[in-house]
Amino acid sequence: MCHILLMTKKCTKCELEKPITSYYNARNHKDGLRSECKTCVLLIQKKNPNINAKSAKWRSKNKDKVFDLNLRIRYGINLNQYNAMLEIQNHKCAVCNLDTRKLKRKLYVDHCHISGKVRKLLCLQCNTALGMLKEDINTIENLKNYIKEYQHDHVEKVG
Repeated sequence: MCHILLMTKKCTKCELEKPITSYYNARNHKDGLRSECKTCVLLIQKKNPNINAKSAKWRSKNKDKVFDLNLRIRYGINLNQYNAMLEIQNHKCAVCNLDTRKLKRKLYVDHCHISGKVRKLLCLQCNTALGMLKEDINTIENLKNYIKEYQHDHVEKVG
């Protein structure tokens, strides 16, 4: 558990309460930090130098398990729920209708960054655009109007 006011966290290995700067970032953890402090991580790696290679090998052989775990940690859904959403959307991006069966990439789970609620599945471009526009309705509407204003300006320049 991360103590926001004190900005400390208890290491699961050495069980010492340390400043959060003593922890590596970990996107797949709810608080965004590894559960072991940097000192303990380095000790683990020193004792077992092949741990990263073993871990990478296991992850490459168990992609569905890794994906399921990431879905559970990041969005609170499992692989079966993701696949059900994929079927409901007919394997298409909820925004642009890109059929992902033709792609090697999976659709991204779109979620509210305030509530954490899962919305739908989006392709990389739509998910990135939504994030870059900060989900601001006014900016998105202005961009739409801008495109409409110049949509007939596709005349080739002859030079």
